[in-house]
Amino acid sequence: MQLRRRSEQQPFRPPQGRWSLDGRPVLRWVLCLVAFGLFLLGAAQTPVPYQPVASGFERAQARRQAIDYMKEAMLSLGAAAPFVEVNSNDPNGTQLIGVEWSAITSTLGDLEAKRTALSPLWAAIIVDELAAADIGQGDTIAVSLSGSFPGLNLAVLAAAKAMGIQVRAVASPTASMYGANRPDWTWTDMMRHLADSGWLVGVEWRVTAGGGQDLGMGLLEADLHTILPILARSGAEVITGGNLAEMIEGRWAFYWAGDRVAAFINVGGAHATTGDCAPPAEWHGWLTRNWSCRGVPGLLWRFRAAEVPTFHLLNVKELALRYGLPIDPIPLPGWNDVQGSAR
Repeated sequence: MQLRRRSEQQPFRPPQGRWSLDGRPVLRWVLCLVAFGLFLLGAAQTPVPYQPVASGFERAQARRQAIDYMKEAMLSLGAAAPFVEVNSNDPNGTQLIGVEWSAITSTLGDLEAKRTALSPLWAAIIVDELAAADIGQGDTIAVSLSGSFPGLNLAVLAAAKAMGIQVRAVASPTASMYGANRPDWTWTDMMRHLADSGWLVGVEWRVTAGGGQDLGMGLLEADLHTILPILARSGAEVITGGNLAEMIEGRWAFYWAGDRVAAFINVGGAHATTGDCAPPAEWHGWLTRNWSCRGVPGLLWRFRAAEVPTFHLLNVKELALRYGLPIDPIPLPGWNDVQGSAR
C-alpha cells in the first residue's frame, strides 16, 4: 500500500450528522461544556453541608457521642459561669463569649469567628479528621488549648472522649478579644470545672500563662499579676521557664513524658505553638508541608519536623467554609432543643 504525501491527501471533512458543522451540533456541544464548567466553578465556591469523610457504624456513633459530649460540657459551663447576664455579643446565651478587652486579653480577635467556633458540629469534624488519620482508641494526642476559642477546645476534648483517645493538654488563661477573656471565667477555670464535674476523662493537663513568650508578656504589669492567682486556682501543675525557648521545651517534655504521641492538635495562635516562625496564614487543618524557620521554632514546627500528624485550628471562618458549616449561626445547630435546661 502506497501512502500519499500530505499535500496530496484530501483535507479532513467530518461526516454529516451529529458532528456536522453545518447543522451546528458542535457549537451546541461546546456551549453545553462551557455551561457545565461554569456550574462546577460555582459549586466549588459554594459551601455544602458538612458530610463525614467516611461512613461506618462506629464512626457515626463517635460523631453523635462527640456532639452530645460537647453540648453537655457547654450546658455545664453555662450553668457554672459566675455571672448571669444578657450579652449582646452572645445571642445564643452560651456564657462562653467574652468581652472586647480585659486584663488577660492578649491579642485582637474576631467576634464572628468566636461564635462560629461554638457549633457542636466541630466535635464531629474532629472525630472524622482523627479517624481519617488512623488515630483512635488507646492512642495519645498532644493538645495546646489557648483561651481564644473555648468552643474549639471543647470540640477537641469531646471528640477525644468519644473515641477513647488519651489527651495531654497544655491550657492557658490568656485569650484574644471575645474569647474566654474574663478574669473571673477563664479557659483554665472552665477546665477545672469540667475536671471537678467528672466530664474531663482521660486528660492529663498542665497550665502556662500564655501570651507573649508563653509568660504573659505584652500584658500590663498589673495585668500580669492577675494571671498568677488564675494559674493557682486551676489546680494544675504550672510549666515554668524564663523565655520562649524554655517554655516550648517544657511543653515538649510534658507531651513526650509517656506513650508515643499520635498527633498534635493546636487551637488558637499561642506564641509557644507558633514560635518565631508561624506557618503561612493560609495553612490550616492538617499541616502537610514543612516551612522554613529563622528564630525559635514553635511546637507546630517541631511536631511537623518530628513527622507527627499536626492539626492547626486557627482561621475558623475559612475552616467553616471548607467543611460547609454556617458562619456565626443563630441558633447553634442542635442547640435549641437543650438550651432551656442550662439554668
